[in-house]
Amino acid sequence: MNTGKGVNDNVCNISTIVDSIVHHRQTAPESPAMVFLNENLQEEYVFNYAMLNQFALKAASYITQFIKPGERAVLMLPSGPELALCILGCLYAGVVAVPVQPVTSRKESRWKRVRRIVNNCDAHLLLTMHQNIDITKRQLADTVSSLIIEGVSVDILSTFEVRSGILSPKPHCLAVLQYTSGSTGEPKGVKTSHANIIANQKLIRESLGHNNHTIVLSWLPLHHDMGLIAGLLQPLFLGVPLILMSPMTFIRKPLNWLKAMSFYRATTSGAPNFAYDLCVRKIKDDETSGIDLSAWRVAAVGAEPIRSETLDRFAQKFEHCNFHRSSLYPCYGLAEATLFVTGAVPQTGAVTNYFKCELGSGVAEKVCDSALLSNQTTLLVSSGVIKCKSGEQVRIVDPDSKCPVSENCVGEIWIRSPSVCNGYWNDSYLTYTTFQASCAGAPGSYLRTGDLGFINDDQLYVTGRIKDLIIIRGLNHAPHDIEDTVQRCSDIIIKNAGAAFSVEHDNEERLVIVQEVGRNGYDAEHLESLLLRISEAIIVNHDVEPFDIVLVREMSMPKTSSGKIQRNSAREFYLAGTLPVKARKMLIPHSSGKREPEDRLYMTETNVEQVIIHLWAGILKVPFSSLSRSCGLFDSGGDSLKVAQLLTEIRERYDIDVPLEKLYESPTIQTLIELVHPALKKGKNLIADDLEEERF
Repeated sequence: MNTGKGVNDNVCNISTIVDSIVHHRQTAPESPAMVFLNENLQEEYVFNYAMLNQFALKAASYITQFIKPGERAVLMLPSGPELALCILGCLYAGVVAVPVQPVTSRKESRWKRVRRIVNNCDAHLLLTMHQNIDITKRQLADTVSSLIIEGVSVDILSTFEVRSGILSPKPHCLAVLQYTSGSTGEPKGVKTSHANIIANQKLIRESLGHNNHTIVLSWLPLHHDMGLIAGLLQPLFLGVPLILMSPMTFIRKPLNWLKAMSFYRATTSGAPNFAYDLCVRKIKDDETSGIDLSAWRVAAVGAEPIRSETLDRFAQKFEHCNFHRSSLYPCYGLAEATLFVTGAVPQTGAVTNYFKCELGSGVAEKVCDSALLSNQTTLLVSSGVIKCKSGEQVRIVDPDSKCPVSENCVGEIWIRSPSVCNGYWNDSYLTYTTFQASCAGAPGSYLRTGDLGFINDDQLYVTGRIKDLIIIRGLNHAPHDIEDTVQRCSDIIIKNAGAAFSVEHDNEERLVIVQEVGRNGYDAEHLESLLLRISEAIIVNHDVEPFDIVLVREMSMPKTSSGKIQRNSAREFYLAGTLPVKARKMLIPHSSGKREPEDRLYMTETNVEQVIIHLWAGILKVPFSSLSRSCGLFDSGGDSLKVAQLLTEIRERYDIDVPLEKLYESPTIQTLIELVHPALKKGKNLIADDLEEERF
């Protein structure tokens, strides 16, 4: 693939992404810019730099017919060509882009977050897909009175005339509001300027070793900082090809990621830890014939805790596909620093070491002798090298005294960099306390990340979070929000006496709840019912499934002298098995081994409902009897990942491809049955070789 000319340090006047695209249009107009793949990995849209520049101008013209430069446009669009073009249109027009995960169901918790974002940023325009306009208008009727809600598509943009007066924005102007992905707390909009974006693009290019031969492939959501800054904007800054896939194309079939990497000879692609683990678990060895990953130079992994075991398993499993372990690239970043902060040295692989330490505080002692390994040692993956790149400084600071700490001492990670953003939208206090911290003996302001870590041999190791933030599959969940939800479930729950935290299980972070309940008067049946209510409340309000809910006796939760719950101590007691348990509800994971079925179950027009409910009950790990054809896929406890898993089961077992966009118009079991029926009428041989009736 011809990679074009690209950006280098001799190119002048590149101060915004708009400048970069215009430069590539002038110097290499025919070079490939963006290719969008559909769920079958077919090229749906292809843009060279001349076409991309023209479409960005069209998108800017479309947007500015509704709002003026400096105003906010909420882009509630799927991660695809419409969202990518509208983001670029906002950048060209000087309009502030606010990417938001689209909501297609009536789930109140998701719409509540959208309303808060719209109100917080005082949005003047919201763009969505045409089929979602009616539900969006109904759900957002009580938000900003001047909000304009419009539909958009590639076809609309292609026919729109470019308006005169589209001016390139200034570097200091606000480009994007990146809203952090907290579940039910007040959303925080990180103010990211054009200058912040360019500074981070330079840092990414330097750190990852990108050049004119780089080819980037990404399936990461463009609403997420990793997908937006590294996935979309980095290749456009460089002037190299970008291959984009929908996140659902990967989730439904992880093999698609590797197939596309092989076909396009992509050199850079990244994802959270869970994605690499999903590839290991879901891709069969006999499916990888012909896949060649030798061109993959940077396999970035970040956005959530990085597991050494996952990286090892991925490298081992795909070694026969010419994947090189040295391509693994652990990195660290956050939206408040635009995205990227530190990363590994390219082509050296992940640096891992055993340490003996209290990860929340204290001193980390490297353990080099394997004979000294014990349950007191922890294997940590470095999140990159600490170097002064592009004006960036990373320090480890005592969060209380605000003084720098010595090497190997655990403290808070503080950052000073041109990539550090300007604060939170409409929140001067949090901006001051987070973005304007003073480090003793060091000039200037620093960003307080809230993350704990230490430095050893110039390597940064991230060990935890001061605020106990829970990160599951790349999404942030505030513990106190989940605890508040739990404590509203019943009068027998003791207020301010519960803890939400995460534990590792099967190389994934899982949610655990420990909660005190009253001493007397409640039998086992009552507590069992309460556990179910708690589980349902968390799924509905936070879109995450609890791995374990533990009800404990009164006065058993560890607290500080001022009465605050000590979540770290509660987690330690949980892992040690020393909690005084009254009742619990633990998620039982599926067996990793293949089950031998008692019967081969055919899917027919008469039993399709039974089969689909069996599959969905197995994924949700709930009794078959608790579901019916009228149940909503999300309301019954599912999320987008579980729905994708269900569709994958149907495709792999019965060779039926269900159109995701049609299912999402009305995500119920009834709709799924109706979408499966046409294939049944065609007489497909629908045998489930390993479907076994669950017994509860």
